[in-house]
Amino acid sequence: MPPTRQSTFEVKVSDKIAVSLSSMALSMMNATVDNQGAGTILAKKSFSFLSNGEFIEVHIIPIRPDQSKISIMSKSAWVTTLIDWGVNAKNIERFEQLVRQLTNLVKLLEKQKT
Repeated sequence: MPPTRQSTFEVKVSDKIAVSLSSMALSMMNATVDNQGAGTILAKKSFSFLSNGEFIEVHIIPIRPDQSKISIMSKSAWVTTLIDWGVNAKNIERFEQLVRQLTNLVKLLEKQKT
């Protein structure tokens, strides 16, 4: 089984906005979104110096109308990979950081509208 990392966190936006923000965050990470629908996003990062690529899976679950739970998993693309050199953990950290920054931006823009 290839190296895998997972994380779950909450954001104070609707599930529809969370899906959009998650897609944007993945794009900002240079990941290619392969499939999106029903609160699930599948993406792939390509080959790099430290990695043979990773598959990233994101699930967005509504908690309340203005709050969502985001679950992310990053795993090495090659099943023969034994060591991921921390790449999967960095993917998780970067994704969460970007989603939180984008969420703050959305909140700021909402505040300015009122």
